[in-house]
Amino acid sequence: MPVVLTPETAAKLEKVIASHGDNFAVEILDKLRDLRKLILEAAAEPQDRYLMLPKVGYAALDIKGMGTMFGYPLLTILAKSAHDFVKRLGAVTEAQFEVIRLHVDAMYVVLAQQVTGEGSTTEKEVVKMLREAINKVLKI
Repeated sequence: MPVVLTPETAAKLEKVIASHGDNFAVEILDKLRDLRKLILEAAAEPQDRYLMLPKVGYAALDIKGMGTMFGYPLLTILAKSAHDFVKRLGAVTEAQFEVIRLHVDAMYVVLAQQVTGEGSTTEKEVVKMLREAINKVLKI
């Protein structure tokens, strides 16, 4: 059973992020909202998922650069992972789509929890698991 960031949970996280009053966090939140919207649209139209790849790639690249600039290295790691992953895709399988969604969900949580370091053991385990998922869905 996949782990899903429900719309209700996402709304709560967005409220936490917005309450920080941090322009950086709000700008990243806007990008993450756009990504979630793309994912929701792509969930309904699996045959058109490849169309979202450039948009996901560009947003992830922006988030990667901003994470580095504002002291969120874990956010940078996740965004780089998402960017590098979508660059390798053509047609998007269900498993690959799930990996994209998991990246976005993880970035939401990092931002809401204001994880400004590389993260604890838990966050490092999430990054490791995402790498394993990428290798599995790309059959590396």
